[in-house]
Amino acid sequence: MHRIFLFLTAGILIFYSTGSGATIISFEPGVEYEVGSGPQSLVAVDLDMDKYIDLAVVSQLSDLIAIFKNNGDGTFLHLADYAVGSTPEAIAAADFDSDGDIDLAVANYGSENIMILLNDGAGAFTLLDSYPVYNHASAIATADLDGDNDIDLAVANFGDVDSSRVTIFLNNGNSTFTLTDSYAVGSEPHAISAGDLDDDGDLDLATANHIANNISILKNNGDGAFETAVDYPAGEGPKSISLADIDMDSNLDLALANQDTDNITVRKNAGDGTFAEGIEYMVGGGPSSTCAADIDSDGLPDIISANWLSNSLSILKNMASGGFDAPDYLIAGIGPYFVASADFDEDGDYDLVTTEYNAKKIMVLENISFTCGDANTDRKINGLDITFLINYLYRGGPEPYPCDAGDENGDHVMNILDVTYLINFLYKHGPDPICPYT
Repeated sequence: MHRIFLFLTAGILIFYSTGSGATIISFEPGVEYEVGSGPQSLVAVDLDMDKYIDLAVVSQLSDLIAIFKNNGDGTFLHLADYAVGSTPEAIAAADFDSDGDIDLAVANYGSENIMILLNDGAGAFTLLDSYPVYNHASAIATADLDGDNDIDLAVANFGDVDSSRVTIFLNNGNSTFTLTDSYAVGSEPHAISAGDLDDDGDLDLATANHIANNISILKNNGDGAFETAVDYPAGEGPKSISLADIDMDSNLDLALANQDTDNITVRKNAGDGTFAEGIEYMVGGGPSSTCAADIDSDGLPDIISANWLSNSLSILKNMASGGFDAPDYLIAGIGPYFVASADFDEDGDYDLVTTEYNAKKIMVLENISFTCGDANTDRKINGLDITFLINYLYRGGPEPYPCDAGDENGDHVMNILDVTYLINFLYKHGPDPICPYT
C-alpha cells in the first residue's frame, strides 16, 4: 500500500508517495500575468494554429477578453484585448465557421446576450454578431447538438425559479445562429457542460444551479431538442460542473463545486444518463470552479477545484476505484475563481491555470511531476536511468529534473549510493526508490 504525504515548500506542492514507481506530483511556483478587472473565466486552446495551447480570458468588470499567445514553452505573451458586452461571465471556444481555426463565444450577463468572435487563423478576432438570450447569460457550452457536423451553442440563463433556463442556438452552417428553444432548469444556473450522458450518440446537457442546490440533466432527442430536465440534489451553492469518466466505465460522471459548503459532489453515471447518490469531498473555502485532468499521469482523471475564499487550488487524486483521496492544496494567488488544465509546456503532463479574480491576474502553474526512480524522466524505470545518473555524476551529463528524481535512496544527496540503490532495485529485488520531498 502506498502512503501519501504533502509538503508545501517555497510555493511548490509536493505529493510524496512511497512504493514502486510512485508518482511524485509537484508544481513550480505560479507565474502571473496581468489582465482586466475581475477575471471570471477562460479557455485554454490553440488559437493561432501553432500547436501550442493559448489562453482567452474574460474580465467581468472590464468588459474585455484578453488573448495570450503561448511562446511554445508554457510562457505567454499578452497579444490583444477585445471589447465585448456588459459584464461578461463566460467564454467558450470552437470552430463555428468550419474553417479549421478556433473561434470564441462570450456570454454577457449584463447585456443579456452572447457574442461570436471569428478567428482570422492567426489568433486575431473580429466580432461577427451578437444574439439576445432569454435572461442574463451566465454560462455557455459548445457542441454539435443536432448532429449536422457544425457547432451549436447552449446558454445558461441566470434567473429566479421561473426564469432560469437553457437557451439553444443552432448553427446555420455559416457561423450564424438561430434560437430554437429554451428549457427550464433549476434556479440560477451558473455552469453548463455538454456530453453524451446516456450513451446514445448525441450530446446532452448538465447545469449546476446555484440557488436550487441541484443539477439539471437535459437529454437530447438527437435533433437538438431536449426532454424536460431531470434534477439531482447537489451541495449548497453549486457553481461549476465538470464531466469526466471518473470510474473508467466508459460513462461520463459529474463533479460539482459547491461554493457554500466547501466541497465537491461526485455523482457516478449508471450508464443511461441517470446518476447515483452524490459523494462529497471537502476542499478549500468557496470552491467556484472545477476541472478534470490526469495530473499524476496514471491514466485516471483527477479533480481540481479553484477555492475562491481560501486562495488555493485543491487536487483530489483519483484512487482507481472512482473514489478520491483526501485533498491536497496549492497556493494560487488572490481569489482564484476559475481553473483549467492543459499541457502548456509540451512536456507530456497537465499544467494548471487559474484566474485571480481579486488581483486582476491569471496564474499559470507548471506541473513538474516525475516517477520516483525515473532519473531521465522518460516515465520508465530501467537501466537507462542508471546510465543517466552515472553520466550526470561522473561525465558532465545533464542533471535530473527535478533533482529529486535522481535521489533514489531519499537521503537528499545524489551520489554513487543512488546508482547502487537503483541497481539493487532493478536487478536484485532491492527496496523501492524513495525519492524525498524538496
